[in-house]
Amino acid sequence: QAERKERKRTVGKLRKLVERLEAEVARLEGELERLSVRFAAEGYYQGTAWEQRQQDQEAHAGAQRRLRETIAEWERAASELERLQEAS
Repeated sequence: QAERKERKRTVGKLRKLVERLEAEVARLEGELERLSVRFAAEGYYQGTAWEQRQQDQEAHAGAQRRLRETIAEWERAASELERLQEAS
């Protein structure tokens, strides 16, 4: 009984985590899309200061890294959630 209750609590926490990670993936994908649009804009490279281009490129690289990390974390959480749900 106690084990079942604990598993149910863990499943609830994992569901919330998976939902939060999915939202973070969507946010990061949006950030990457906005930066890609900025990079593709006509005159961006000619009309944007070097320092700003560097900041934009660093932001893009950081968002890509965070996206990879978040997807990996989502995959682990979703896999654990699926395993626990199948065991119920």
